[in-house]
Amino acid sequence: MEARKFIKVSRDVERFRDYIILRDQRNRQKVIDRLIALRKEYGYVPGKTELFSKIPGGKRLYSNCYVFFYGFKDACKAAGIEDPERERKAILSAKNRDLIIKGLLKLYTKLNRQLGYEDLPKRGRLTAANIRKEFSTLQNALDQLAIPFLNKASQRHTVRKAFTIAEEDYLSELHRLYAVHNKVSYPVLIKYGNISSRLYVERFGSLKNALVKAALPFCKNNRPERRRLIAEVSIIDSHDSVTMQKL
Repeated sequence: MEARKFIKVSRDVERFRDYIILRDQRNRQKVIDRLIALRKEYGYVPGKTELFSKIPGGKRLYSNCYVFFYGFKDACKAAGIEDPERERKAILSAKNRDLIIKGLLKLYTKLNRQLGYEDLPKRGRLTAANIRKEFSTLQNALDQLAIPFLNKASQRHTVRKAFTIAEEDYLSELHRLYAVHNKVSYPVLIKYGNISSRLYVERFGSLKNALVKAALPFCKNNRPERRRLIAEVSIIDSHDSVTMQKL
């Protein structure tokens, strides 16, 4: 009699154990299916903050990852998602970059001129901090739209530096380059010169004016590079003009 009872209890224990195993397998599969569905819907698996605040049933899903798996990352791996955090950051960064690009394009269309840090709003997606986070600099972001970047601080610094160097130093440098290379052009000045070609444009207006002052011949092959450099430094506002007069 006791043996029969023991056999019956043993069978009940085995059935209960099988039931628990089957239930856990079903719950594990539900968690996996839910993670896969979220990835398909959002393009990535939302993190803990999004699950708790935005996703219906997200808090329970997150806790089930620790009940039926060894954690959230382990559950994601079971769903075929190796690194959910990196994937989430990459997708959100790409979306943020697209929104920044659209916002800069809208701002450029509104102002219809070069953009600088002074034009960025103090709040919102187009703040300087958010742009630096995604593109490192505003100029990198504007380069993707082929929008010219207005760096007023750099322009003022270049103007000051151009007038701190003595005129004789500019001319002696031109004579040195001419003696070595038998000509002075923008490529020669950029590659072998000790003074930046932009400083010559700031101080004399162009390299040709500097060569005339130094009584040296001018190389006509400079023209494309000359136009580019003059265009870069010719955008000086009224503040910069006052700075030049003071210097």
